[in-house]
Amino acid sequence: MLQKRIVLTSIFCFFISLQAQGQNAPDTLYYELKAEMIDQARIHKDDREELNYYTISIRLKKGYRSELEELTEENVGNFLAVVYEGEIIHPTLPTIRAKLTGEHISLLGFKTEQKAKEVIKKILNKDE
Repeated sequence: MLQKRIVLTSIFCFFISLQAQGQNAPDTLYYELKAEMIDQARIHKDDREELNYYTISIRLKKGYRSELEELTEENVGNFLAVVYEGEIIHPTLPTIRAKLTGEHISLLGFKTEQKAKEVIKKILNKDE
């Protein structure tokens, strides 16, 4: 509970400091992902001690890559939220640092492999 309170306080202070500097808080780009857009989805574990989380790497089909490039180019400095059926499907909102030019989207910060597997199953519309 204390950690959550510290994180929320830090976020609040960050936004206050941006406003004090005359800057607006970043917006969020909501990128709607659909099963037909996905060529492949895989789970990777980051074993670095300070991180220790799972990442889902999604490779988009060719026809969907240019749209993501354009959207991210227009939203540099904003947060990226990947959405599936109206729900943000990853635990972190990364800041878009530059136009995404590759074919991959990485969903970071899953604490367990099981949670990452549930998300892959959902986005690929697979019933086991």
